[in-house]
Amino acid sequence: MDQGLTQSERKELEKDLGYKFKNVPLITTVLVHPSVLKKSTYSNFERCEFLGDRVLSLTIAELLYKAFPTDSEGDLAHRLAELVKRLTLVNVAQAFGLGRYIHCGNQVLDATTPFSRTILADSCEALIGALFLDGGLEAAQNFIKKQWKEHIASSGEAPPKDPKSALQEWLQGRGFSLPEYKVLTIEGSDHIPEFRVEAIGPKETSAIGKGLSKREAERIAAEKLLETLKEAHGK
Repeated sequence: MDQGLTQSERKELEKDLGYKFKNVPLITTVLVHPSVLKKSTYSNFERCEFLGDRVLSLTIAELLYKAFPTDSEGDLAHRLAELVKRLTLVNVAQAFGLGRYIHCGNQVLDATTPFSRTILADSCEALIGALFLDGGLEAAQNFIKKQWKEHIASSGEAPPKDPKSALQEWLQGRGFSLPEYKVLTIEGSDHIPEFRVEAIGPKETSAIGKGLSKREAERIAAEKLLETLKEAHGK
C-alpha cells in the first residue's frame, strides 16, 4: 500500500511551499489519492479536500471584497465562482507543480483527462486543508494569496459572466428562444463520472461539453455554443 510522500519528496514540497510542516504524518499522507488505498483504509485526502474547499472560498471571498470595493454582491459571487472552479484549481496545481507530489498509482497527471483534472483540483484543495490544520488560517492564506494572485489580477474590471447566463442573454437580446440542455451520456466510475451534455440553440445549432458534473458540462457546452453563434451572427 502507498505510504505517501518520501522524506525527500516532503522536504522538496516544503521548500516549494516555503513552509515546514509540524505534523509530518499529515503532509506525508494527505496527497495519497483514495483510489490507490484499500476501502477500509483511513484517508486524510478527502477530509482535507473538504476543509480546503471552505478555506479557499473564504479566503478568495475576502480578497475579492478588498480588491473590488464597488462590486455588488452578485458581481463578487460571479468572480468567486470563476476563481474557485475546477479549471482554475487545475491551472494553479499545474503552475505550482503539485502533480510531482501526488500519489495516485501509475496515473499520469497531465490534465488532458477528466480523471487527471479532478485529481489535480482535489489535491490542491487537500493541500490547502492540510496547511490550515498544521499552520492555521495564515499558513493556508499565504499559499492561496501567492498562487491566486495573478488569477485575481487578471479577472479585470468587469466581473465574468457565467457561460449559461451569457448565452441566455445573447439569445434573448436577438429574439431567439432559450437554449436547451440534454445529457447525452454519463460514463466513467461512480467516483469520477464524466458527463456529456449537448447545448441546443436556434436553427439546429448545438455544442457538446464534457465535465465531471452535469453543471460543469453544461457550462462548457454553453460557452462553445455561444462562440459558434457569435461567429455565425456576429458579436
